[in-house]
Amino acid sequence: MTENKLNTIKNLNMALVILIFIIGGIMCCCSSVKSYIDPPDDFVQMNQSIVGTNDPDKCRKEIEDVIKLRKKIGGIPYGMEREFIELILKNMPELIYDISRDGKINCIDYSIIFRRLYGPNAKIIINNNPKTGMNHMFIRVYTFSNGNQYIEPQGAPDWYSMGVVWGTKYDPIYNKDVTEIWGM
Repeated sequence: MTENKLNTIKNLNMALVILIFIIGGIMCCCSSVKSYIDPPDDFVQMNQSIVGTNDPDKCRKEIEDVIKLRKKIGGIPYGMEREFIELILKNMPELIYDISRDGKINCIDYSIIFRRLYGPNAKIIINNNPKTGMNHMFIRVYTFSNGNQYIEPQGAPDWYSMGVVWGTKYDPIYNKDVTEIWGM
């Protein structure tokens, strides 16, 4: 082999080793960065009870009675889904607190509290749309009258559809169910 070929092979090997270190560093760094959608490590263990036992001062009697009724009858009565959604949204300002313990009250807290109040038919959804910059958590419920409904839990009782609240920034193709990740 000529000296030129040996130098070329050495340079390629050195470039390959450097590239491996760079890729390894990027993978290590990226894997240690958690999305704001991921729950804190101790969240699942610490928050197994329903809203009310974690912070009883936040729950109004009206919501507590509805939760008891929902549990007693095993769900939300047929055709009452919209009324139940609106009742939760109407009372959300008094119910909301930093349930995720991240120092902020945001879409995560609203979604978790909504899910606990509505019950297992509400699913926690994230939408991370790189085209519009949306990175948001919200709720999906199935209603008998309208099928899947995507709900902005920070919305008003008469203004809560994701498509209406977020317009073209929201694209349901990027929806992902993360209910189980949050231990719910």
